[in-house]
Amino acid sequence: WQKILDSSDGTATMVLINLETEFFNAKNIPLIDAIADLIQRDGELYENTPDGESLVPPGLELALSGSATVGRDMMRAAHESSRATEQWTVILVVSLLLLIYRAPVLAIIPLATVAVATEFSLALLTVLADYGIVSLFNGIEVYVKVLCYGAGVDYCLFLIARFKEELDDGVETAAAVSGSIAKVGEALVASAGTVICGIGMMIFADFGKFRQAGIAITIGLTIVLIASLTFTPALLRLAGRWSFWPHVATSRVRSSGGWVSATGLMASLLRKNIFQAIWQKTSEIILEKPAFVLTLSVVLMLPFSVVAIVCFDNLSYGLLTELPQDTTSVVGANAIQKHYPAGIAGPVTLLLHNSAMNFEEDESREFLTKLTDSLYERRDELKLADIRSAVHPFGIAVHRAAKENGEADISAGLSGLKLIAFMSRRRMEQAKFNEHYVGQRGKFKGTMTLIDFVSTDDPFTRGSIGQLIELKEDVLTQARKFLPQDARLEVVGIGPTASIRDLKTVTDRDQRVVDALVLLGIFLILVALLRQVTIPVYLILTVFFSYLVTLGVTFTVFWSLDPSGFEGLDWKVPTFLFTILIAVCEDYNIFLMTRIREEQVIHGPVKGVAIALTKTGSIISSCGIIMAGTFSSLLAGTLAGMHQLGFALAFGVLLDTFVV
Repeated sequence: WQKILDSSDGTATMVLINLETEFFNAKNIPLIDAIADLIQRDGELYENTPDGESLVPPGLELALSGSATVGRDMMRAAHESSRATEQWTVILVVSLLLLIYRAPVLAIIPLATVAVATEFSLALLTVLADYGIVSLFNGIEVYVKVLCYGAGVDYCLFLIARFKEELDDGVETAAAVSGSIAKVGEALVASAGTVICGIGMMIFADFGKFRQAGIAITIGLTIVLIASLTFTPALLRLAGRWSFWPHVATSRVRSSGGWVSATGLMASLLRKNIFQAIWQKTSEIILEKPAFVLTLSVVLMLPFSVVAIVCFDNLSYGLLTELPQDTTSVVGANAIQKHYPAGIAGPVTLLLHNSAMNFEEDESREFLTKLTDSLYERRDELKLADIRSAVHPFGIAVHRAAKENGEADISAGLSGLKLIAFMSRRRMEQAKFNEHYVGQRGKFKGTMTLIDFVSTDDPFTRGSIGQLIELKEDVLTQARKFLPQDARLEVVGIGPTASIRDLKTVTDRDQRVVDALVLLGIFLILVALLRQVTIPVYLILTVFFSYLVTLGVTFTVFWSLDPSGFEGLDWKVPTFLFTILIAVCEDYNIFLMTRIREEQVIHGPVKGVAIALTKTGSIISSCGIIMAGTFSSLLAGTLAGMHQLGFALAFGVLLDTFVV
């Protein structure tokens, strides 16, 4: 086995540890940590012996990697990302609320509502998971917290904004609270319904992470909605006009002021209510030139939607690309690839099955020799570094190198008892090889064998999927040359590359199904709310268009950050982005459309649109900024996929808020 473990340049060797648990099992962490501590510069191996010398010779470098190490690093990164995301979510929400509204009590009310509802949701999910009612993946709390904080604060602010309008109209506190619920309650339920329905459609996904996220986030958002319609009004009723302190001196609550000096540029901007001014001017332009505004918006966004369509399948399925470059497993993987073929960490494995063959017999072994030799002759075309099988357990490359170096069969010079002992040892070795390469159980005993293909490329990349498919086709083509015409050979791929292929197949199917269900569910909610068909179609198309634009911008930004090293967006980003963005962004459409319908009754079909935009523009802008800030907290983590998703969601919400 030293022939496999030692590098061809003779400067590196590997020590393999096989674990009984799968690589993402938390039970592996103590062992991996112990090994990591052992090989550190201040670890036990570097301590001086009684002779005064370290056990590690000068110049020898030690590195740790492997799937279990990757699993530990992924779990640790997910936990750290969750903690950092939660902290920054709270900081950003509080900061944005104070900056926009300049009223501390007004910031505390939605934050208290969402904090209580979120913690209750997580506690409920924990209980449900303990009883086996739901399954939850590691790191799910990040998605639950971000969505609950973002959406929950929005719901609270829309209610508070209407509460302020009621107070400004001279209504008493109690009546203002009940009037606010009566006037925006329907819109809040419909708005939350689109998010709950949209994200809930992930329940129909086959991939566990999508399905579990759909269940957990749906439960969290439902509880947040209930809290927004009960806990928030109760707090507003208790606080009354003091909700807007320090602006409680007059009968009407002022829209400007706060903790800012009465003089200076900032105070001037606040007194002018800049959001109100922006949307007032925007509504005037839209009234004058609606076609120009629509055309300009589409023209500016169209190139990025084209990028999204062209690059849609450019996704990364690798685990190592998710982790920072200084992570233990990544450093170890890079060290391995300096001395070994890139595919050594995860060979492409094919299982061959023929019920009429016995791969422990000479005839079948001869077929296997011819097959692997013919494939090895095309190694450059197939991007192979070596092939290992029952006939070449150490690899064809090692076998041929031994021949080229003149290493003759040592049995040729043996006789008598020495020859018998040698042949006995050889049979024992072959029996051990067969245990690994040839089926030993049930109906597959002797009729199944596996071949390991060591690729020259990283087995965890998207391109490895194409290589696996090509290898299967080549194996079948070459096998027909050496088998009888009526012989049937079944070939199945296993290992990390096959897992990536299956992951892509399942998630591609999930994306098609979930996307269709999300659009259908939200469309039906819009039809029920607006009692029309044409406008809901238009609203769905605009948000879908903004999704494509957002995806295109995300591809462009992360490619420009690292043109040579960018392998595509993380495979989870398109599905999560679509489900969350489509659902969340329809919130703002619903709030705007319900206000338009209300104003059109008074001001007519055209002017009603402009007035509704002017009145809701400020609160939609505020909520959009807070929602984008909440999503941007995902950037505080260490996983690349979370960075990409956080950027995409934040940009998409801002695009929807200020353009769509």
